[in-house]
Amino acid sequence: QLGLRYPVLVADDALRNGQTAFGKVGLLPTTLIIGRDGRVVSIYAGVAEQGTLEPLIDEALRKPAR
Repeated sequence: QLGLRYPVLVADDALRNGQTAFGKVGLLPTTLIIGRDGRVVSIYAGVAEQGTLEPLIDEALRKPAR
């Protein structure tokens, strides 16, 4: 209806109640850093400023897969 050319997430009851694959998502955007083994290593809620996520990614890459 609005002619947007990018994906938009509209929260439904499941998302608002924390029923996601990653637990409750209280703020959008939320970035999940996923390790080599497919498990969530770190969660960053909100808009990440430049340089914020790199240390989290580096840490995830240092951890061996389980």
